[in-house]
Amino acid sequence: MKSLKIDDNISSEQRLFMSVVTLALEDASYTGPYLQNILYKRDAIDWIKNKGKDFQLICLMADMDSDYIYFKAKQHNLFVYTDYQSLVLQRTSKSRSRSRYVLNLSEEYL
Repeated sequence: MKSLKIDDNISSEQRLFMSVVTLALEDASYTGPYLQNILYKRDAIDWIKNKGKDFQLICLMADMDSDYIYFKAKQHNLFVYTDYQSLVLQRTSKSRSRSRYVLNLSEEYL
């Protein structure tokens, strides 16, 4: 995956939020066999595909267009699992590992 060119004028907070979006895209693109990473992939895909308030807020704070992130992820087939990953997910409880992409904010931010 291409790395983002970091401008010196970007605040450290914006870089943090850019890193969150980048990590989600990296997790969604995972093709390996390790269970924990497959669960991270599932969480990242759900987080991006659902385009919830937390995803939109993180993209906004990163100065990224959430619709564009979704479009590019879909265009690059990041929402697809390998055959092995699909098999692993069928055998694994859906409730496992749901904390990586959860943002808890007070109502004043929403």
